[in-house]
Amino acid sequence: MLKSLLTQLVLGVESKISTCLLAQVAAEAAGFGAALAMDFATNTVEQNERERASQLRLVIERLGPAYVKVCVGVVSVCAFMCVFVCVCEHLYV
Repeated sequence: MLKSLLTQLVLGVESKISTCLLAQVAAEAAGFGAALAMDFATNTVEQNERERASQLRLVIERLGPAYVKVCVGVVSVCAFMCVFVCVCEHLYV
């Protein structure tokens, strides 16, 4: 039941965001994620910390304030749902 509620919530949020927006965010996240994954794979996370911070800042700048607001909203909803799930699991255990 909780899984279907989360799925409906995510689908509702996604339906309000254009496909173009999702594609752009996905592309930026994939590029950043790949670089970060490579850092983990080569054990160079600490060495490349400043470079990744600069890269993330540029990603956010490219996406602009509207994208940041969307991401903050999605993260807020997800955080609320995580707390909700934890509380429900605690109550029913």
